[in-house]
Amino acid sequence: MNWLSGIADSVALRWEAAGPRSRLVIGALVGALIGMVGLTPKSFFGVPLAWPYVGLIAAVGWGRSGIAFAPMAFLVLFGFAQDASQAPWGAHGLANLLIFGLAALVNQTFDTERTPFLSFILPVVTLFSGITLVWLVASVSSGHIVRVTPMLTAYFATLVVHLLIRAFLVSGRAGSPAQGRLPFNPLYFHMLGHIRENGPTRPSVLASVLDVPKTALSTAAMALQGRGLLAPLRDPDDGRAQLLALTEDGAETAEAILQQDLANMEILLSQLSPEEHGPLLDKLERVVAGIMGDRA
Repeated sequence: MNWLSGIADSVALRWEAAGPRSRLVIGALVGALIGMVGLTPKSFFGVPLAWPYVGLIAAVGWGRSGIAFAPMAFLVLFGFAQDASQAPWGAHGLANLLIFGLAALVNQTFDTERTPFLSFILPVVTLFSGITLVWLVASVSSGHIVRVTPMLTAYFATLVVHLLIRAFLVSGRAGSPAQGRLPFNPLYFHMLGHIRENGPTRPSVLASVLDVPKTALSTAAMALQGRGLLAPLRDPDDGRAQLLALTEDGAETAEAILQQDLANMEILLSQLSPEEHGPLLDKLERVVAGIMGDRA
């Protein structure tokens, strides 16, 4: 099973390195693939198998990063694809958007990553709320009470796929995130790293540099402040503006993230000979320089 663990570690490391837009596109492609497979008849020894609601899985996953337009657009598209064969137009899209908003609210209200129990139970409840909403819409549109059993089997299929995706992309990672100081979250890591390198920074600047919605950054900033890693400061150049600065614990955590990144890089580079390291790093520097130049 070492090869499977190695694949999981490699995928998780690359997922961590991907930007927000890349993760959104990858998530949409995975959801579309699962959905297309779900359009084909499935049975096991003559017993029909339930297929997960990919729109709800995407809504819960993307909701962890806060409200943003791009995920909402994908969720509406997923909803239209489901409506084509199962419900009135707009029914599933509405359900997806409502669950997306609920997931964002839940993750903003509760520090799920600090409490493993909440990290597990809240998606369970949120997905159940989504399936219940779909059942209500189907019952109202059809004029009769839809059978509960198929909806329950679809719920458990949805929950299992959600947990598998989350475990594969987040938990299957070499080493403990930030040397055990902070649960895995790419946005948290990038925020702390940027402030470590550049000093106290305005939230709007962080959102622009990291290419994330301001709402998502605000949610992450509140979570990091709740952990005692960030503290707000008044901007000396504009008393109406606020800066985000590292606390003492935040500085230590940011340094731990850097050391973890270096350890992860060693894992990736270990697949190459020492003579191949230099050319690879030179090409990566050119890629990074090009990206930063495009953003400037």
